[in-house]
Amino acid sequence: MRQRNLKRTTEIARTLESPYNIFFGKQALKCLFQDYFEDARHFSTMFMLKPIDDPHVDIVATVAGPFDLKFDEEKIIYKALFRWQSDVGDPRTFMELFVSNSDPVLQMRSSAYCPIYRCGAFFILPLPLQKRETAEDYGTMGLRYDSKQLSAGVTVMPFAIKHELAKSAWLVSKLGSLTFGVQYEPQHCNLGDMKHNNLSNWSCAIGYGVESSSPLSPSFNFSFEIAKCSQFIASFYQHLIVQRKVQNPLEDDDKVITNYLDFGIELQTRMDDTKTVISNNNISDSTFQVAASWQLNKNFLFKGKVGPLSSSMALAFKSWWKPAFTFNISATRNHISGATGYGFGLRVENIREASNCVRPSALDSIFLLCASLALSFSFFLTDVGPASAFVVTTPRKLQSDELATVRLFQENTPSVVYITNLAVRQDAFTLDVLEVPQGSGSGFVWDKDGHIVTNYHVIRGASDLKVTLADQSTYDAKVVGFDQDKDVAVLHVDAPKDKLRPIPIGISADLLVGQKVFAIGNPFGLDHTLTTGVISGLRREISSAATGRPIQDVIQTDAAINPGNSGGPLLDSSGNLIGINTAIYSPSGASSGVGFSIPVDTVGGIVDQLVKYGKVTRPILGIKFAPDQSVEQLGVSGVLVLDAPANGPAGKAGLLPTKRDAYGRLILGDIITSVNGKKVTSGSDLYRILDQCKVGDEVTVEVLRGDHKEKISVILEPKPDES
Repeated sequence: MRQRNLKRTTEIARTLESPYNIFFGKQALKCLFQDYFEDARHFSTMFMLKPIDDPHVDIVATVAGPFDLKFDEEKIIYKALFRWQSDVGDPRTFMELFVSNSDPVLQMRSSAYCPIYRCGAFFILPLPLQKRETAEDYGTMGLRYDSKQLSAGVTVMPFAIKHELAKSAWLVSKLGSLTFGVQYEPQHCNLGDMKHNNLSNWSCAIGYGVESSSPLSPSFNFSFEIAKCSQFIASFYQHLIVQRKVQNPLEDDDKVITNYLDFGIELQTRMDDTKTVISNNNISDSTFQVAASWQLNKNFLFKGKVGPLSSSMALAFKSWWKPAFTFNISATRNHISGATGYGFGLRVENIREASNCVRPSALDSIFLLCASLALSFSFFLTDVGPASAFVVTTPRKLQSDELATVRLFQENTPSVVYITNLAVRQDAFTLDVLEVPQGSGSGFVWDKDGHIVTNYHVIRGASDLKVTLADQSTYDAKVVGFDQDKDVAVLHVDAPKDKLRPIPIGISADLLVGQKVFAIGNPFGLDHTLTTGVISGLRREISSAATGRPIQDVIQTDAAINPGNSGGPLLDSSGNLIGINTAIYSPSGASSGVGFSIPVDTVGGIVDQLVKYGKVTRPILGIKFAPDQSVEQLGVSGVLVLDAPANGPAGKAGLLPTKRDAYGRLILGDIITSVNGKKVTSGSDLYRILDQCKVGDEVTVEVLRGDHKEKISVILEPKPDES
């Protein structure tokens, strides 16, 4: 309930508000202090309607008011909102129409975003424009610019009353986990009160936070703010996820109990000598509030908050079936009058949504509730381990081969990670998407030290990398090293060891054509997908996407490999790693039944070098050779040397390059026919032989020079950029 409600609320708010008013944990605290707490003796209802089968269009209707209408100023408030969003998963471009009986003016809110210039614009405009009492009713317009570490913008009221032009400006900078911000916001619209040297118009804040999936919903945040140079605000927010697996005595299976714990505290105190009184009582405007929330399986929610004026508790329940609805009831105790009032709310997500889910039995629902409440006490009495998104269960009514496949997926999925390649281009509206994903792929946990293995082309050109584990926790990743020639890269994440499950390492030398294989990855960004197939061929050869150098002994499989699967593991029937999914042969870019994986025997040696040295030291002859087709046209077999620099190993040993004489005639260089007695007929043969050698090895190169053969000893050296 928390995540869905928070996401829907903040996605709309963040496009119309400055980052200063949203970040520093403010939005998470706002949801913690306000969501599901109804006003005493009041009710609220919300219905989401789908007038047409178009995911881009929503209509939301709300009704709220008091239980009784004893006071003239109290009445039932009706609100309606029509929303069109350009991209269902992206709230940056949208248009809304809003109307309420409390103010019979149709309000239009819109936002637009231009990724090329990293800027955006938004406005809130009442329709029609009538004579209003305050400038705020005339609407607001804003422009903003965002980069990786910076967000800046300005808002104005273009149709303000004469001599009034209320405006604000903000600047928010982010450096790692630290966020700094300053905001200019006049307290009054009068031009005399809007001077920039008036410190009462300025606010500044600093915060330290650890993000989960969005800075709008941090897992930890601590911040300080000086508001209007007259008030000091300190806040703290913590979000935890814990899981337990319990046996269901009513049915032959296990149940996973997921708990979401939130705690927040906010302290406000005045910095000047001015003392104000709230509600004509002798209570200083320095105040505090504390709130805690406890959510069980996103179906039960209990939360409470305490403040100097009142305390509140709320209980919410969300249905398991569709259309999903949430019912909540709250109680508020007024510390001044001593009275206690109750309120309730009802939210329906989509009335038109068909009930395509099987409603759980009453006994099963009762068990889930009782087990959740019983386990809740153990969270404070025992050491709670990290959340795990995948718990191994034993399915029923499945064949033995199906059971084996299901268990293989459940046991190995926690080892597979999702890698996001972030570019410098940023969203113009939100700091959490200022780094725009330019690519994504899969990877897997290599060891408990936090090393992640993937393809090099997955991380190529990245300005920043994010790794998401199976429990949906996300970490910044650093590149340990990479081998462009073999398309292998190793990353490192600072994740707790108990969250890292290394994948079992197998052997690829004894594979057979026809044996079953399984690929796990995140194709097209879809979370943890399993595809199956067989080994279609062995000892294939493909070219490295980065250098064009051939990769030998590649595994061919018909298991579906799509964009996003790259870097994921290829497993045998025992769940052991036998290869890295790296490429497909497809004109369209989608899976065509011909996929390729780098064998684990090749990967293992590369990863060991990258972890130990940060690079792969691969020996070279130090030559440039002609394409194989050119040599074939000469009617000979071997590798034709085009160039052999004098300072390279081949040049030092005396290999002759191809050149032209004084008359412009072409003089062919040496043609390599064997190395250490192994026949060389193509460039691939030469690479394969060199891959079996080490830097410093002395090899015997047999060449065809003119019409006779010679044997030359060459001492192999590392690549210049790796020495």
